[in-house]
Amino acid sequence: LPARIAVLVKVKADGSKKVRLIHNLRRNGVNGRITVAERLVLPRVRDVVFGIMELFRGVEDPDEVELLALDFRDAFKQLRIHRDEKKYLSGEALNGFFVYNSVLFGVGSGPLVWGRVAARAMRATQATLGPAARVNCYVDDPIVALRGRPAQRRADVALTVVLWSVLGLRAALPKAQFDKQVVWIGAELSVATRRRAVTVRIPEDKHKEVANILARLAGGTAGAQGRVRVADLRPLAGKLSWMAGLLPQLRPFVRQLWAAMASESGLRRDTLFYKQVSPAIAWLLRFFSGREGPLERHVHLVDLELQGLLIESDASPWGGGAAAWRGVASRTNRRPPDAYVSTQWTPEDEQILGVRIGDPAGQAVWEAYMALLSIRHWVTPTVRGKIALVGDALGVWHSITRFAAKARVVNEVAKEIAMHLAPMGHDLVGI
Repeated sequence: LPARIAVLVKVKADGSKKVRLIHNLRRNGVNGRITVAERLVLPRVRDVVFGIMELFRGVEDPDEVELLALDFRDAFKQLRIHRDEKKYLSGEALNGFFVYNSVLFGVGSGPLVWGRVAARAMRATQATLGPAARVNCYVDDPIVALRGRPAQRRADVALTVVLWSVLGLRAALPKAQFDKQVVWIGAELSVATRRRAVTVRIPEDKHKEVANILARLAGGTAGAQGRVRVADLRPLAGKLSWMAGLLPQLRPFVRQLWAAMASESGLRRDTLFYKQVSPAIAWLLRFFSGREGPLERHVHLVDLELQGLLIESDASPWGGGAAAWRGVASRTNRRPPDAYVSTQWTPEDEQILGVRIGDPAGQAVWEAYMALLSIRHWVTPTVRGKIALVGDALGVWHSITRFAAKARVVNEVAKEIAMHLAPMGHDLVGI
């Protein structure tokens, strides 16, 4: 059966329009017959950042590190269709039928096939440029980090573009960025070679867009009427989920938005009670207003090489304790802790957490609470390096280090930890 064709028109920043054709192969059953036996593993921003850190280790004066970011033009259309498979990619228009010679959006195997082509091209690029470069590609958006003197970096850019051209890949050269600060897959990356540092931030336009949506939800008619439209909430949650991939401190609050939409009321209705999402929106507004520090993440080479701080905590339904070491190796070598603390739970703690002293059902909550107290006690702006947690409550540690938990109270504790760490730019590493 010929498949229907959909047309998407995207208005660019300069006012021009880009038309994209999408082949609806799900409806005519072709995609249902396609078996995709592999899954693409795409690079994340942190992969690019740690690649830059590796380049920093080999920097010699007057070397600098710069970034080349661009995209491949009409990536899928660069793939040709085998003559035996053209019959599956047919359409009907202008009183006749036609078949495609190249892959359009909508083919179930298209992303995997393109991924294989792009992966091979990136491996060839890395092999050509050598150890003074780090190459990554997110679908059709490659980014190349280059180390060296100015003339060498410019030569490597030319070599990269020529290589891709020889391989038959059409790069969108007018959109190319070659600088110490570029925007890649929506994130702004800034490289400071002298300080051996990389800054990742949300671009200003995306920051303002989300901030305006949050302010509208918090101060608009939703609060007065007591309900908010799921159609307004879902795009916001999608944007925030992407941002949380760059800034982990946003995760517990984004999780609350998705949880509200997955609730019974979210499944059966097109609106939610505003009170289901109002705490998350209030906390997110604090982030996007700058009251909890800028929405950016700084990674320094020196921090990756420092021992950092290791905290081991434990708790019972009656009290808890914690110890801290300067570095993982100190505890591994059985050195005594550099500091320790212990406490007994009080009626005030009961009231805060909503669990009773002596009740084993609240064990996970007490474990998370003790972790929060110890992090607040020892993690200060003067601490450098990674922060590691140790304990026997692995499920609790996993939830806290990911800033996400199924239990409501534990998730609230994770939020408090996120708010404490955000202004300092610290990360948690689970052990």
